This record gives sequence, C-alpha cells and structure tokens, in this order.
Amino acid sequence: MGRLPLSGSKMKKIKYGTTVLETTPKKIDELRRKNPESIRSTGEAIDYLCNLLTGLTPRFAKVLEDTCAKEIQLITNEMRALPIDGTEELTFSTKELEREQFQRLYDHLSLYYKEAEEPQGMKRVNLLGGDYAVFPSSWTLLEPEDCAESCSQVGIIEIRGGAKYDAPHFVFFHNGDFSPKDKLQRATKLWPRMADVIRDEVKLVTDDEGHYLNKDEHLAAPIICYFNLLDASYYQSMELEPPYGAMICRNNAA
Repeated sequence: MGRLPLSGSKMKKIKYGTTVLETTPKKIDELRRKNPESIRSTGEAIDYLCNLLTGLTPRFAKVLEDTCAKEIQLITNEMRALPIDGTEELTFSTKELEREQFQRLYDHLSLYYKEAEEPQGMKRVNLLGGDYAVFPSSWTLLEPEDCAESCSQVGIIEIRGGAKYDAPHFVFFHNGDFSPKDKLQRATKLWPRMADVIRDEVKLVTDDEGHYLNKDEHLAAPIICYFNLLDASYYQSMELEPPYGAMICRNNAA
C-alpha cells in the first residue's frame, strides 16, 4: 500500500486496501495543527480519533456523560435568558453550537455504559446526586420514576413465601424515612392480591419471657418484608453477586 498523502486535494479519497474513506481535509488539517507530533497523516488522524472515542469503560463514559448532561442543561437555561429581539443573535448561535457539541458527545458516551449496565430484563433508575439503581424491569414501581431523582435510597417490598400468590417485588424511593403502612397501601392498590397476603400473614406472638409461641405457623405463612438495595461496592468488596442483580451504583464510589 502506498504512503498516505499529507496534504493536498488527494486527501479527499484515500484507499486502505479495497476501502475508500471520504474525509474532510479541513478537519484533518485542524487535528494536525493541534497535535503535529502525533498526527502527520490521515491514517494517524483516524487512529487518534478511534483511540479517543472507542473502547471506553462504562465508568469513564458515565462520568463524562453526566458532565455533558449538566452543561446541556446549563446552556439551555442561558439561551432561554437571552433577549428575543435578535440583539444577542451571535451569542445565541455560539451557545447553540456548544449545546449541539455536548449533545453529540453525550449521545456517543451513552452507548458505552447503558448496554453494559442495563442487562437484558433490567431497569435503570437515576437517583439523587448522579447515583442510579439497577433492578429487574418486572418489579413494580410504587411511585413515578422521576420521584427517584430526589432520593438516595431504594426500598423493596418482598413477600417471603410469595410464590404461592405469584407475588411481584415492589420498588419505592426514599431518603431514610418512610411509612411501611403507606407503601403497603400503594402496593395493595396496584396488586389487589396483597389483601390475601395480609389476611394470611401470621404475626409472631410471645409469652411474658419473650419466647415465640407460634414460630412455626409464622414461618409457614407469607411474610411481608422490607429492605433497601445495597451499594454495588458492598457486593464487590464481599465478592458476592447481588440478589436478582439489583443494586445501587454510587457516583462517588472509589
């Protein structure tokens, strides 16, 4: 294969074996001017861009994507604040270009973490501060998904012995305090068979010394359980797999 031309009109079509690549000479020249030591040819420019934009780890992509999302919102707010009489048309055009650039990068970065962190059959929900939760998409939300963005914790209602009732898992969002009664009422409204579970549940009874009098009956009946999703870092430190693949990924995790 012949040496690649470094400049001139011949750059418009460059052959790699049987492949013809259409390039933009001005953009290639810009890259060469910015980094003349590393980018001396079109091939090196392509290598540079591929190394920059491909093979990204999910964590790296997510951190940069979050930055892009914040800048997109910031620029949008700035554009809304500009006068509409045309006196700031140049400023508006500049900000619009910046927003488009952030949006393109945002769209590209999302390709590298959503597929990796949302396995088939799993749902991702954004939480407060850039954290997010992952859990089976078949689990039932007790409140709108956007409520999660102001919460740092994810609570789960699970029915022990619930297979008999074909009971689902229920998901809710909170910041440490919540009313089990309220969550149970919401779950019952969404899944009426919860009334059967409540009817069949056997509460523990103790004697004066605290001994359980009906432990066997209690364990044989359905039990309504509440628990929080744990952080992904916990499972990693313990070398455990999270139950059902459900966990919280913290933005500031080491």
